[in-house]
Amino acid sequence: MIRYTYDGTFDGFLSVVFYIYEKKLPPSSIIPDGEYQTDFFSETVFVPTDISKAMRVENSLTSKIGNIGFGQIISAFSCGFEPENKDLKIFDFIRLVLRVGGDACKMYHLHTVSDFYSLVLKTDKEAQHMQGFLRFKSLSNGILAAEYSPDNDITHFLTSYFSRRNSENKFIIRDTIREVYGLYNGSEWTVVPGTPQLSSVFEDLVYSEKELVFRDLWQQYYDTVSIASRRNERQRTQFMPRRYWKYLTEIVI
Repeated sequence: MIRYTYDGTFDGFLSVVFYIYEKKLPPSSIIPDGEYQTDFFSETVFVPTDISKAMRVENSLTSKIGNIGFGQIISAFSCGFEPENKDLKIFDFIRLVLRVGGDACKMYHLHTVSDFYSLVLKTDKEAQHMQGFLRFKSLSNGILAAEYSPDNDITHFLTSYFSRRNSENKFIIRDTIREVYGLYNGSEWTVVPGTPQLSSVFEDLVYSEKELVFRDLWQQYYDTVSIASRRNERQRTQFMPRRYWKYLTEIVI
């Protein structure tokens, strides 16, 4: 019984996949380093990240299930639920793909496949919600800033999405749970760990004059179109989950 650990990155996870196939030693579990408890019945092996080996695994997978299928593996890895067995579920799916090819994506009757797509769905669903719920604020320096607290690690999805949708504006997105930041400089985007310089951007936000005007107008519009006698708080929270409210410009809490 071998428990594999790694640095917690996606490239690190793919490096573990390569190591398992290279050594032909199947895992009892795959867990990011530091997120496990001592187990005297399992041997623990830490696998260092090797970008070249991770790329070989990526190329092998994309040759079998394409870029869309590989993107789903990234979505599953980004899922913030089931931290104890998530990586093993993804590995089981990858093993099936490497054995039978693209047909693996259609074998929904297998728990390996249904468990995998359950992870994908949780991540993709929240990413789609945040495409509409994320609110950017215009700062005095011309940069747009947004922060949110997602269940899943979806900042890279949102940074990529908004860099295409809003390509003319520089922006910064902050995940307050994981302290990672999505940055777009007007031509390229990236996601980086938090630094004191980045976090300081959100400590004392200085809004542009246009932002202050639009915030006021947006809140007035939201209050005007609502009908107090027909307000349904239960339905409201179904369409607009309460945990997103503190980041929504139109709602004053």
